[in-house]
Amino acid sequence: MLAMTHFLLLGPLACLWPLTYLGSSVIVDFYDLANFWVGTVAASAMYGTIASVLTMAAIFYTADKSISSGYIWQEMVLYLVVEAFAWYLSVWEYPKAH
Repeated sequence: MLAMTHFLLLGPLACLWPLTYLGSSVIVDFYDLANFWVGTVAASAMYGTIASVLTMAAIFYTADKSISSGYIWQEMVLYLVVEAFAWYLSVWEYPKAH
């Protein structure tokens, strides 16, 4: 679920990103606009959905000898921290670079 949702939502931006090196201001402006809306609005919905699924998994999981619900909480926190840092770099800092 994690890999496919990230691939489907952010894949088009990844394909558009190399074109920004052509130097066309139209492509760069379009990428900035698409990066903001897809990277902030749509990705936030995706991150929220994944965090809520992980929360439900941690709440309703019955622990066994190989994994506990604490590991699920740790994975969710790590996921949210990594994605927040990725958003900061790609949406907040990227436009400052050009």
